[in-house]
Amino acid sequence: MKKIFLQAAVIILFITCLFILVGFARGYRLDYINKKVVPTGILIATSTPDGAKIFINGTLRGATNQNISLPPGNYTVEISKDGYTTWKSDVLVRGEVVSRADATLFPLNPSLTPVTSLGILHAEYFANANKVAIITDNPENATSSESLNGDVEKNGLYILDTTKKPLSLFNPLKLIIGKSKFPNLDSLIDTQSIVSPDGKELLFTVNAKAKFPITYLVTTDETSINLFDTSRSKSTIITAWHEKEVKQTDKILETFKKPFYELAKNYFEIVYFSPDETKVLYRAKANVNIPIVIKPRLIGSNQADESRDIVSNNLYIYDKKEDRNFLIGNISELPQQNIFWYPDSLHLIIKEKKQISTINYDGTHKQTVYSGPFEQNFVGVTQDGKLLILANLNPQKNNLPDLYAVGIR
Repeated sequence: MKKIFLQAAVIILFITCLFILVGFARGYRLDYINKKVVPTGILIATSTPDGAKIFINGTLRGATNQNISLPPGNYTVEISKDGYTTWKSDVLVRGEVVSRADATLFPLNPSLTPVTSLGILHAEYFANANKVAIITDNPENATSSESLNGDVEKNGLYILDTTKKPLSLFNPLKLIIGKSKFPNLDSLIDTQSIVSPDGKELLFTVNAKAKFPITYLVTTDETSINLFDTSRSKSTIITAWHEKEVKQTDKILETFKKPFYELAKNYFEIVYFSPDETKVLYRAKANVNIPIVIKPRLIGSNQADESRDIVSNNLYIYDKKEDRNFLIGNISELPQQNIFWYPDSLHLIIKEKKQISTINYDGTHKQTVYSGPFEQNFVGVTQDGKLLILANLNPQKNNLPDLYAVGIR
């Protein structure tokens, strides 16, 4: 009989311990003051770079990356690290729910690394193709046709592949067309570049403002030996590229759940998909409502305020994983050519008058990441997270700016 009672006691003890462990894992804690068990939530605080301090309602609670148990309620979470910008946000913690505070911190003093030393006349960043077209026409650069000692030609059209590191063993900067290919052309100042959707081809137009400009179709990954005038077929090529881009856009949009796909086709102008293709930056062409697709709503998802009543001419980002839509701004305040995705798919880069900023994809945590000198007509980004700028850091010696990589990570 004692053996049976002992076995029953062991079973009850095991069930009780299991119940306590499960409750603890789900966030339940003992409130010693009120003498009752209450649900708590879990806050996961992370940072890039890691090792930052976590302050909750002004109290230091350790360093990232860790899980913190908190009673349900609203908290002010601040994540900071010496030498970096500070991340701060209000976070709602709910019982038995995991909430997140994911902070990306940017250096207060970003590094500046030269990418070119050519003297750049014009540069254009093609975000969808991950390419930069660079025009150089610097009298100080010797060319093979002018030099008597056989120097390599330097002036002309270059392509920078931003998927490669600027300081890698394989030079991402390639001369596609040397100026010597245009013996009757005095200057490359009046040129225009249009890149294909896949970034493999480029239409290069010289004397773009003349009555009869000349356009050449070239590849972006190798030097052009022979140039062929494609001026008469330029519009046909651009039309074909546009049709290809529309097909690519439709293919990605088909991965988004209805009715967003139909709304995007009829009422939205797609600006950029995020690099991981889970989010889309778009401009609204009409007032429309985006109904909730995922029901019930995901627990522990992004807590930023949504905007599902869409207003024409506003820029928005839709996240297909969480079925959430966020207002970024008005097109008059944030022109499309001044905003593009950061490679982590979590931030946007915004080029402003005197600074370059980042903003979360949900429209929060805008931060200035660079406010040094740069030419206002160009900003790009490499796939390893560096900004690309044009700047003349020594105007007394140099007449033209050069390309620099700005380390903001």
